[in-house]
Amino acid sequence: MLTFITPVISKEISDNWSVVRANLRKTLESVKNQTNSNWRVLIVSQTRPDVEYIEDKIIYVHADFKPAKKYPKNIERSAVKRAVCRRANDLDRIRKIRVAAATLHEYRSDFVMLLEADDLVSNRLCEFVMENKEANGWSIPKGYIWDGRSGYLLKTNRLTALSGSSWVVKVFYEMLPKDMPIDVDPSTLSLVSSGCPFLDNGHRKMRDGMAQAGKPMQMLPFRGVIYHWGHGANLSAQQFNEDHLLPFIRNIRRWQSNLFFDLKYLRKRVYLTESLKSEFAIKK
Repeated sequence: MLTFITPVISKEISDNWSVVRANLRKTLESVKNQTNSNWRVLIVSQTRPDVEYIEDKIIYVHADFKPAKKYPKNIERSAVKRAVCRRANDLDRIRKIRVAAATLHEYRSDFVMLLEADDLVSNRLCEFVMENKEANGWSIPKGYIWDGRSGYLLKTNRLTALSGSSWVVKVFYEMLPKDMPIDVDPSTLSLVSSGCPFLDNGHRKMRDGMAQAGKPMQMLPFRGVIYHWGHGANLSAQQFNEDHLLPFIRNIRRWQSNLFFDLKYLRKRVYLTESLKSEFAIKK
C-alpha cells in the first residue's frame, strides 16, 4: 500500500477556499487515476474539505490544533515578520503531516508520500512503488512546473527544492512513534524531534536525512509530479508578496510573459499532450 499524506490549509486562514477545494479535487483525481489501486489518501486539516471521501481510500484526518495565524496579503512587513509568517505556516503543515503519520499504525501502509493539495502525481507512481518494495524510498528531483492554465509544462530537475511532493519513503514502523510529538520548542521555534527520518527532515533534506538514518533512497527514474503554482491559494502565496518571490518563480514569470522565449526555457518547455493529460488526469 502507498499512502499519500495531503495537508490542507484551514478555511479559517485561506484567502480563497473554493480554489483550495478545486485544486484538491484535481490532486485527488490524479491519485484515483493510478494504474495500481493499492493506494490511500489521508487528507489532514482543521477544516474538512468538501470532496469525495471513499472508505479505506480517501480519508479525512482532523488536525485538532489551531491553524497558523492569518497575515494580510501583500502587507508591508520586515524580513523578520515575513520569516515568522513563513515559519508559522511551515509548523502548521509539518504538524498536520505528523498527525496523519500517527494514523499509519491503524492504516497500515508499506510506503508513504507527502502530496501537496495542489500538485498532480503520475498515474505510474503507485505501480512502480509496489513493484519495487525492496527499496527504502525514492527522491523525486525530476518533474514539471505548471500554472494550471497554459498549454505547456516546464521541465525541472529541481523538484526537491520547489515542492514537498518530491519523495516516497518506506514506513519503518519501529521508527514511527505512536504518540506523535507536535509540540514546539520555544527556544528554537521548531518541532520536537520524533525520531522518524521522514518526519524530521523537510523535502530539501529528505535524501540526506534518510541516508544518515541508514535508509538510503534511490532516484525515481521518471518525472513523477507536476508542481502546480500561481493559483494564489497555496501556502507560498501566504508567505511572499510580489516583491519577495523566490528567484526561480520570478524567472518563470518572466519566461511566461516573454513572447521570445530564451533558448534554455525553450529546451525545458513541454507541450501538454494528450498522453501527459492522461498520465496526470488533467481535464483541459
